[in-house]
Amino acid sequence: MPTIYIDNADKVPAEARKKQVSSFFAVQTFDQLIRDYGLQNAKVLRNSCGNIFTGITSVDSAEMISKMMGEYKQSDYSQTTSDSGQSVTHSMKNEKVLMTSKVTSQPTGHFSGRLLGGSPPYFSAQFKYSSYRVEKIPHIKKRPETSSV
Repeated sequence: MPTIYIDNADKVPAEARKKQVSSFFAVQTFDQLIRDYGLQNAKVLRNSCGNIFTGITSVDSAEMISKMMGEYKQSDYSQTTSDSGQSVTHSMKNEKVLMTSKVTSQPTGHFSGRLLGGSPPYFSAQFKYSSYRVEKIPHIKKRPETSSV
């Protein structure tokens, strides 16, 4: 498939959003954006897109996606018992929403992501494989021209 280059693509999401139009960009890796648009424009484009939809990818891209997905506070309790008594410790720690290892180890057809304004905002889904019947597309013939007298 050919690569499609869109001039000023880094401006498309923001301009489209102003006009209440959705834009959708798909790349296999962030490296493709850097190659085609340069590092600065690729970062602007990546940061302008609020929704993330990812399948299995390289470690570098997975680390970036993990950071983009963000973190949440995880409550942690520990209980210690000794001769002098019992103590309970409660702490909060930051956990990544999607670990890098989860992104790189997703099976084929499995996707994870984030939808801004979604309820819930994060998803994880396994798509079923489908087999499609292959049919030959018939040749389209040009209609004969009719002469008007």
